Amino acid sequence: MAALSALHPYILPHVPNVPEMAIDRAIVDGAIQFCRDTLAWQQTLDPLRVMPGVRDYDIEPMGAEPVRVLAAVLADVAALDRTTLAGADLTRVGTPAAFVQPAPRLLQLVETPRERSSLVLRVAVEPTMGAASLDDGLVRYWREPIAAAALVRLQLTYGDAARAQTAEQAYRLGADRATAQAQTGLARGRLRTRPVP
Repeated sequence: MAALSALHPYILPHVPNVPEMAIDRAIVDGAIQFCRDTLAWQQTLDPLRVMPGVRDYDIEPMGAEPVRVLAAVLADVAALDRTTLAGADLTRVGTPAAFVQPAPRLLQLVETPRERSSLVLRVAVEPTMGAASLDDGLVRYWREPIAAAALVRLQLTYGDAARAQTAEQAYRLGADRATAQAQTGLARGRLRTRPVP
C-alpha cells in the first residue's frame, strides 16, 4: 500500500496553502471517483462456498469496497450471466445460470442452488472512505488522473473554477485511458490481415 503523501507532489504546487488533511481527503475521494468511473482496480476474490438453498452471498474484497461484480464463475459450470433484478426469478431452485447484484456488497444467484459448489468472483473495487493509503498499482499507474480528480475538488473549494476545469480535463483523459485498459487489458493484439480473394 502506498501512502497518500505519494500523491502530494502532484497536488501541492497547485494548491500551496491548503491543509494537508484536506489534501488527503481529496486524494481518497478522487481515488474513489476514479475507481467508480473506470473499474480499473480489480480483485479476484477467494472462492465462496455455495450452499444448497442459499441464494444470497456477501461480497468482501480485502481492504476495499466492492463497486461491481465483473464476472462470476460457478465451479463445474460456465460463467454466470449478469441479469437485472426485474428479469430474475429468484424463487426457482436448480443450477444457477445468472446473478444479480442489488447492492454493492450483495450477490444473489438466479435459481437457488440445489447442491454444494464454489463461486469465484472478479470484482471492481474502490478504496474505503477512511483509507489512509492506496493500492500500489493505483498509485503507480494512475497517479496523474487520481491527483487531477483531487485537484478538481480542491480547486473548487480553495481555488478557482478555471483551474478546476483544467484539472477536470486532465482527469477525463486519464480516466478514459484507464477505462479502455480495464476493458481490454494491457496487451495489444497483433494486426493480422488476410487477402480477400
